Amino acid sequence: MRRALEVVKVILAGILMLTALFLLFCGAASDKARRPDPEKITGTVSAALAEAFAEYNQRYFGDRLPHGTVVGWSADLADEPAVAIFDPATGQYVIFINDRLRWSPELARLMLLHEMVHVDRWNYTDDDDPRFQAAMLRLAKSGAFEGLW
Repeated sequence: MRRALEVVKVILAGILMLTALFLLFCGAASDKARRPDPEKITGTVSAALAEAFAEYNQRYFGDRLPHGTVVGWSADLADEPAVAIFDPATGQYVIFINDRLRWSPELARLMLLHEMVHVDRWNYTDDDDPRFQAAMLRLAKSGAFEGLW
């Protein structure tokens, strides 16, 4: 009985987080015309997100993502929960998480992992691409999302 209650609790927590994310960013992913211009995105570097990036890079990506990747928060993302871009001026990847996700470290980390897959799979970054989906599934199977949803 106790185990069943724990399972229900985890499922409800996941549903709550996914619902919150949907309500915050309803329709953003399907409307690419509303995506922010990468050249106009600014943000602040986050030590906590950078530490999470380094941990996830080592644990789930075999430490193959660029160590110079800039990770932080941005208020310029409008309805996008997060974005990964390549800055040709610096030769660095940049991952920004929407400031509106600061209330939930779990959602921010979920989005960080998602954007890390974009960096890892840069040549096919569309969320619908089967290779991208396979990479996300590999993360889920390896336990990357445990405790986050």
